[in-house]
Amino acid sequence: MVEAAANEKENERRRRLEEQEEKRQKMLMEQQEQRDRERRKELDEYRKHLPERQEQMFLTGERRSWSCCRMRHGEKGTYNFYSLGHEDANGSTKDNGAVFFHTTSNGKLNIVNGLVVIFKDQIDKAGNGMTIGWEWK
Repeated sequence: MVEAAANEKENERRRRLEEQEEKRQKMLMEQQEQRDRERRKELDEYRKHLPERQEQMFLTGERRSWSCCRMRHGEKGTYNFYSLGHEDANGSTKDNGAVFFHTTSNGKLNIVNGLVVIFKDQIDKAGNGMTIGWEWK
């Protein structure tokens, strides 16, 4: 009987702790959402005062990413990706750029060594996109 009462008290204590932690997590999420809303509002206000051309540069600027591609037989290569673009009124991102491929492979991947691709692409708000590229010779 005493043990059952002790277990009940312990269970109640754990429930209270879980409720407190849940409230704390909810409060933290709400605070983060509020900071995000305030930051977006600040950026929107800042952009109102930029000339159109400067705004386009500000929105996306230059993107650089490094990646590695690998073939089945252990061949490796890298590519450097550079682009410049802007976001239109519909929330679509349009940009143009170049991709530079490099490899030290002597196998099938060797075909991309030194390859340069000039491209244009468009990505809608939902993240769906289309890229068209041309080999630079």
